[in-house]
Amino acid sequence: MFLPKSLSNLHPLKSTTITVTVPTLVSCFQIQLNRFVVVNKRRQSSLSSSSSSSLTSLSPPISIPSPIQRPHLKPQQQLTESDSKDPEIPELLRSQVPKGYRQPIPSINDEIIISMSSGVDSSVTALMYALHYPKVRGIFMSNWSSDTIMKDNNTRCTIEKDWEQVQETCKQLNIPCERVNFEKEYWNDVFEPMLNMYSKGLTPNPDVGCNKFVKFGSMVKHLESYYATNKFFLKDGQRWWLVTGHYARVLQNESNGQYQLFRSTYLPKDQSYYLSMVPEKVLSKVLMPVGHYTKPEIRKIAQFYNLLTKDKKDSQGLCFVSQVGKFKDFLAEYLPSNPGDIVTKDGKVWGHHTGLWNATIGQKSGVSMPQGDPNYHGVWFVSEKNIDKNQLVISKFDDIDAFVKDLIYVDEWTWLNDNLSMDQIKDGILNGDFVGQYRSLQDPPLQLKDFGYVDADVDVDNEGRSVRKSYGIRNHCGYEKFNLV
Repeated sequence: MFLPKSLSNLHPLKSTTITVTVPTLVSCFQIQLNRFVVVNKRRQSSLSSSSSSSLTSLSPPISIPSPIQRPHLKPQQQLTESDSKDPEIPELLRSQVPKGYRQPIPSINDEIIISMSSGVDSSVTALMYALHYPKVRGIFMSNWSSDTIMKDNNTRCTIEKDWEQVQETCKQLNIPCERVNFEKEYWNDVFEPMLNMYSKGLTPNPDVGCNKFVKFGSMVKHLESYYATNKFFLKDGQRWWLVTGHYARVLQNESNGQYQLFRSTYLPKDQSYYLSMVPEKVLSKVLMPVGHYTKPEIRKIAQFYNLLTKDKKDSQGLCFVSQVGKFKDFLAEYLPSNPGDIVTKDGKVWGHHTGLWNATIGQKSGVSMPQGDPNYHGVWFVSEKNIDKNQLVISKFDDIDAFVKDLIYVDEWTWLNDNLSMDQIKDGILNGDFVGQYRSLQDPPLQLKDFGYVDADVDVDNEGRSVRKSYGIRNHCGYEKFNLV
């Protein structure tokens, strides 16, 4: 993901991956590079990226409609912003906003659609708006039909169970809910491309595509079509909003009116990296209230209102897929076996794999090495996937050359805004104004050293292997090389 840290007029455009950050701003310009990001930090805001308490320049408090009565919503004790019985319970629908930005606030009669996932975050999101707005409804995406049995306790973890929990939560909140199916779109735009990348020995990030094409792609198209057909639902300037439980924020720039993606004020749960490909035209319809809270605060709100999901664990699996157990076993159901050797750099064979997609560079090899031999003593890690020879290469962790690189090649580069020329980007990197982010929750960011075109679409490396190229990025972070694994 590449992220400019400035507050310049940059927008998201297309489909590769990159992100934008201003310690907390995440969407001035974006490019999809699989796992790499560049950030312009020339004009820094008054925000610090360390914690929500470091916000030093906040806009005036937002004006929120007064709480409304929901007869079926029975908290353990009645709570409103103006009459809190417990000072430890966070106020609902609060907003932490840097100077020069505003948190969009729906009008009292706007249509509020809550994207429900059966988790605590979306449940609390629904609660926040159900207590303040009359036209709130839930919507649940069913995009995977396969049932899976959990191996540890033989408990079903299925889409149907999630849907049942969503209906129960919406009943508790006294709001309607509906179920939509984007299974075809998810398979074509997210799952198949993921399998294709794994089959080539690459490590994809399907959650980025899932957010772009399904959660904020197919879903937004569905809502646009619905309200275009049922125009009578929106009268006198009313509009609809899609509200999600993501730990990120969508704020509007007061100077130019742009809707921009910000990091969550609670960085341990920040999800802005995975949202980096959601275009600005979609962000203008989206609210992410949870990004103004910490995870413990969300749990506390759920417990105070005795929500059904108050103690439910966070999901860790693949987006929309009821996959449990080991991920490689799940992939084995869709990818054919392609056995090969596990070797050290000297070419000696130490084991065998069933497919390069079973391993990720940097993970423990799982190979039992002769600990009595000083040449092979210690823990060994996957350091390379030799696609031509179908080999996994393993190395010891102290073999710096095996795990760190000072140059990365990026193809399928997509600019999300043309306000900055390639020369400007290169100058910014040379001046230290850009940093790179190649994974979520990365800290510190990667300091880039150089950037430039690579003329050839295909080149050959030192071992005679074909390598696709588009742009070359050289990094520097106080060391001669930097770990990109």
